[in-house]
Order: sequence, then C-alpha cells, then structure tokens
Amino acid sequence: MEKQTGEMLFDRYKEKMTKECGKSEGYIYISGVGIQELLVDRIENIDEVNKCVKEALNR
Repeated sequence: MEKQTGEMLFDRYKEKMTKECGKSEGYIYISGVGIQELLVDRIENIDEVNKCVKEALNR
C-alpha cells in the first residue's frame, strides 16, 4: 500500500506506523488491539497454503 493511502485509512494510527516497510513487512489492524507490526515468513509450499485456505473457507 502506498504511504499516502495508509495515512488516509489509518490516520489515527499514523504516529505508530513509523517504520518504512520492506518486502514481507507491514502493519495489521487487530480489532480491540490496534495497529501491530507484521512480518510474513517466506512460503515454501504454496500448494499446501492454498489447500489450508480452501479447507478453512469450506468450514
């Protein structure tokens, strides 16, 4: 997401969103908690991830 877009969407949290995020980094909004930094691990097996997502959506 562009920095300006993030500032518009999360204006009340922009003072906490100070880190310039690189690949596999970002922020996540958690209801009741607020903005948290997020690091995403490298996906080794995308087929397994897709299978898990499909199973979760079919519950």
